[in-house]
Amino acid sequence: FQAEDGIRDVERSRGLGDVYKRQGCGIWSDSSEEISDFYITMDFKEDGSVEVEERIVVAVQHDRLKDGMHRALWSSQPGNTFKVEPIGGEIDGEKCVFKTQLKNGRFRMRASLKGELSVGKHEFCYRYKVTRIVRAAGNGKKTVRWNLTGRRWPWGIDICDVLLRFHKGVDPATLGAEIRHTEGGGKIEKVAGGGLNMSFRNDKRVHDGDSLLLRASWEDAP
Repeated sequence: FQAEDGIRDVERSRGLGDVYKRQGCGIWSDSSEEISDFYITMDFKEDGSVEVEERIVVAVQHDRLKDGMHRALWSSQPGNTFKVEPIGGEIDGEKCVFKTQLKNGRFRMRASLKGELSVGKHEFCYRYKVTRIVRAAGNGKKTVRWNLTGRRWPWGIDICDVLLRFHKGVDPATLGAEIRHTEGGGKIEKVAGGGLNMSFRNDKRVHDGDSLLLRASWEDAP
């Protein structure tokens, strides 16, 4: 698994051009649109699957976002193939047009409106289930590696909050998790947690080319 490659990215929505100029820092220079908040909740189930909810707050300026936004996840990494099952999506807490597609090794989800989004902040919610993500590491230990944000966002991410929730069959004394930036080093701060729940918040802006990589391990309760 190469963390630098990422296993998630976002695709530009309908009506966008194919060529954009970049600044040296890797942030798209021709748009004022940005991600202000990225909330991720991961529920680790006893059957080895993980249910994920992402809430992504974007300042829409009609530069590239018109009526919606794609979210794409790689469906495999070396030595492992995931299965992604969509659950649903929302925009600003309301039902929206939610479409999915598996193409060229990527699972794509698209949340959109029938009309244009208004200029201003909007919250896109994506819910999905991932199976075959938990791996056995020997001696009864189980592990997960997952790129939370991916590195192909055309925007930086200001705030990223991550909540991990583990099922009751996990031995909390053996549970460990960390989240690191893949570029420039540094962990993101664990702000709360004990037992089977942990909360993290990024310690610096996540630029295009950077991403947040989760590593977690545990053993089942005796």
